[in-house]
Amino acid sequence: MQADLFYQLLNPLVFIVFALGFFAIHKVRTDRSALLIGLSYIVGAVAFVSDLVFAQSDGVVIRTGVAGLYAMTTVLIIGGTNIYYRKDAPWTLLAVMIVVHLLLYAGLMIIKADWIRSLMVNFGVGLMFVVGLFRIRNCLTGSLDKLLFFVGVVNCAQCFVRPVGIALLSDGSHEESIFIISLHLFMAVSAIATAMSMFLVLGRDVFEDLQEGSHTDPLTGLLNRRGLEKKSAAFGGGTNAQPSCVIVADIDHFKAVNDTYGHAFGDQVIQSIGKLMQDLAPETGLSARLGGEEFLMFLPDTDLVQARQLAENLRRVFEATPLLFETELTHCTASFGIIQRHTNEPLDEMMERADRALYLAKNEGRNCVRCEADFAIGKLRKLSAELQRHATPDASPVTTKSAR
Repeated sequence: MQADLFYQLLNPLVFIVFALGFFAIHKVRTDRSALLIGLSYIVGAVAFVSDLVFAQSDGVVIRTGVAGLYAMTTVLIIGGTNIYYRKDAPWTLLAVMIVVHLLLYAGLMIIKADWIRSLMVNFGVGLMFVVGLFRIRNCLTGSLDKLLFFVGVVNCAQCFVRPVGIALLSDGSHEESIFIISLHLFMAVSAIATAMSMFLVLGRDVFEDLQEGSHTDPLTGLLNRRGLEKKSAAFGGGTNAQPSCVIVADIDHFKAVNDTYGHAFGDQVIQSIGKLMQDLAPETGLSARLGGEEFLMFLPDTDLVQARQLAENLRRVFEATPLLFETELTHCTASFGIIQRHTNEPLDEMMERADRALYLAKNEGRNCVRCEADFAIGKLRKLSAELQRHATPDASPVTTKSAR
């Protein structure tokens, strides 16, 4: 007796375990599809227990209610998978199908058409599966997605094949108990196969989220150093035909900002420039926070003139952006260094050259944009000044001699 009870309760226990797994995934990545599928397994567990408790009942309301729980289990699974792949679910159609399904079930129970009622239960669930599978048939991109679809097809097929097979093998006796036992068995197997397939699909997404998180700065949502290195590698070494540029930005006097206003306001400043770096970057650009108050923008297919225009725009917009500290509005500035990539130049060397341009901007008063060309201009100015300084003492004697 205890062994039979344990066997009968095994299915709902398994359903609850799977439900907890889906709820855990929803907790990790706030996935509505995982939540709906988890709810479907809770409803399925309730359906099994209700079927066990009311096994001897012939009440139309009670038996129709149990059938409704099984149908709702199917609908929630279909809704969850459709939301995962299509971002929506055919709730109205499924609601109509459930109503028709239960009305037919109750009517057949009233007229004692037990055999047809048993067939209808299976066929109704099968039709719901058909609707769900038809809508996601073109949304399958990976092998795990195709595996889940295949499991769904098998689940759908058994709803039609199993009752017909039982009818042919039972020599017309059509005992309803055979249908109930087979329904429970196949529902359990179907639920386990579906859960394992969906766990693989959702687990893949959780892994990708974790991997993406390791490449993202949590404060700004920009790439971090690791993410920048990975994504920038896809753009090759850069050529004269397709130039690439780097912009490095550094918030001016950031330590003083933290000391004066506090670290919470400092985070606000970092988020503000991070958002600008993200919003103003071209579609192919990569924006990253290198650490602290330093940022970088990698610009494929961009020449030095275009990069300088973008950096100047960033500087002006950031300088004009009001930042709220308690009830006081204040402003911050940033300095920018830009360089154009040499052929096959690695990212580290680009950043080192861009940093030199940034230091030049810092040394020349901050809140400005400087590039490598400014080094040459600066050297020419220094050389010109030196030549003038050395030339001035000789000017007087030469002039005097000529006068004589």
